[in-house]
Amino acid sequence: MKKIIKLLSVLTVSLFVSISVFAKQVVYVGTNAEFAPFEYLEKNQIVGFDIDLLNAISKETGIEFKVKDMAFDGLLPALQTKKVDLVIAGMTATPERQKTVLFSKPYFTAKQVIITKGEDKSLKSFDNLAGKKVGV
Repeated sequence: MKKIIKLLSVLTVSLFVSISVFAKQVVYVGTNAEFAPFEYLEKNQIVGFDIDLLNAISKETGIEFKVKDMAFDGLLPALQTKKVDLVIAGMTATPERQKTVLFSKPYFTAKQVIITKGEDKSLKSFDNLAGKKVGV
């Protein structure tokens, strides 16, 4: 519970950096609802952790968020052209992306791993997968 409160606090502070966005009656949020459990469609509704986070921020601040589902590669252009006020999505803050938009502090870090039956001890890195069949 303490982690959730800390997370909400960090995100709330990050979101308030842009006062012009929050002076609006409605804040339009872009997302790509294809990244469960963060944002995905369930019975034609966008749900997931990121949406729960927006709802919690809305409850605390009174800000109304309208979430727009769009193609992932259209999120940053929509933000840059002011079609949305902010983006919430499973997006890595790459140096290239950071040249054009501001990112909040990360609230989730993903790690890639290789899982085997344990019989093949030769797999020490992703490079060792060359020439092998992989299921994902």
